[in-house]
Amino acid sequence: DGQTSTGANFIQHVYAVPSLLYNVTLIVSNTCGLGDTVTHRLDEIGLDEEGQPLGAWLFPNPTTSLQGLTLAGWTAMDVAKVTLTDAYGRTVQVLSIQSDAAGHAALPFKPVAAGLYFVRIQGEGRDETLRFVVEK
Repeated sequence: DGQTSTGANFIQHVYAVPSLLYNVTLIVSNTCGLGDTVTHRLDEIGLDEEGQPLGAWLFPNPTTSLQGLTLAGWTAMDVAKVTLTDAYGRTVQVLSIQSDAAGHAALPFKPVAAGLYFVRIQGEGRDETLRFVVEK
């Protein structure tokens, strides 16, 4: 919103937003010329103590192509069913993948139109749905 403040330890801004696909940026600086900038998406997952996201995630997200879309944070060496659905809940593609020892797996989806998509991953004792955006 472009507002600034001095002296207060905790400043809270509340906004009504139509979706969670926004980035929020905090820019901090002092009179000595030191500063830092942090940006987060509203739909981000939390971080554990080592700074790694909790649960699985997709990258790059957003993406301009499904070429190179990767699942990370999954169970190591797990075979999983992956279902791609569009924003209307229609199944677009279904894959079977196996994650590597680090819990990563390439998702070889065929090209799709720009839009919001959901990827449901069903593995051994684990089931997660992740959101991602394709931009053109």
